[in-house]
Amino acid sequence: MIIVLLLTIFCTFNVKDSTTGAELKVVGGRQAKKGEYPFLVSLQWKTHGHFCGGNLISFDRILTACHCMCSFRTGLPFMFLVRDIIAVAGVENYNSEGRQVMQIYKSERHIHCGLGKGGGWTFDYGIYTLSRPFSRYYQGNTVSTIPVYSWNPVELRTKIKEMINKSVVCQGAGWGYKTVEFDKEADDFVYKDPSETLKSIDVTLWSLSTCQTELCKQPVMRCLPEGELGRRNQVCGKAPDKEDVCEGDSGGPLVCNGYVIGILSWGPACGQHPYPSMYGSIEEAYNLEMFASSEYIQASITLLAVSVFIHIKNYLI
Repeated sequence: MIIVLLLTIFCTFNVKDSTTGAELKVVGGRQAKKGEYPFLVSLQWKTHGHFCGGNLISFDRILTACHCMCSFRTGLPFMFLVRDIIAVAGVENYNSEGRQVMQIYKSERHIHCGLGKGGGWTFDYGIYTLSRPFSRYYQGNTVSTIPVYSWNPVELRTKIKEMINKSVVCQGAGWGYKTVEFDKEADDFVYKDPSETLKSIDVTLWSLSTCQTELCKQPVMRCLPEGELGRRNQVCGKAPDKEDVCEGDSGGPLVCNGYVIGILSWGPACGQHPYPSMYGSIEEAYNLEMFASSEYIQASITLLAVSVFIHIKNYLI
């Protein structure tokens, strides 16, 4: 399930530990209830299956993590081929009957997405566009768009700060790996057993100052520059000990008091150490959504202008 090093198979941090012996740890959580996350989709390779989560901002557009659509192994973003990716919605078990499957048509990432100083992702947002929209109702299952407190950035920012100050207990969800095992030969942790069934886990909001202090502790130590998480506009949360979100959960939602306030981005460990995980604030995603929308509108206007010009030219001839 849910553990979040959330760096896809193409975009990973090297997480090492001094632990000896092969210790198997099951990352906890509970099975999601039917219809609990109707806006959550499974992003899948046609040949290799699930790799990330995503959130419907409309019936044909999916908000996810930037690293769920590109690789940064060369230092520069290499976008995944959208023809190789599908989205599955409407079910808790992505192999069950009643699921809807759509082809990905286009991908757009945040222009400042990348690897940040000290570790982790910066501006980890992207939008996938489908070849055609999902149906709201299909074979007894329901699909919906994400519940957002407000698309007004000021109101949203104020609400998120209020929740952080109150240490609100939120929920993360995904189909990520369920177990983590230390491999002595590789001297590293190996993630196993991806979950076909959607899992949910409680996540308590932390202040960014507390988060940065905890990240800098042994044994992993992700010491970020002071104020770095704030500059990235990220939200920090901690699951119960030995429970966490993980690889395969990237791009999934952080739901607080019924509203999506964040997108799962990164963390230094997958449940094997008591570290928090980071979520991109939905507030920053608003800017990406506006950019994508305006780009779409501008493209439509351009096509219309070209069409009118050709029509007039043909008429004059």
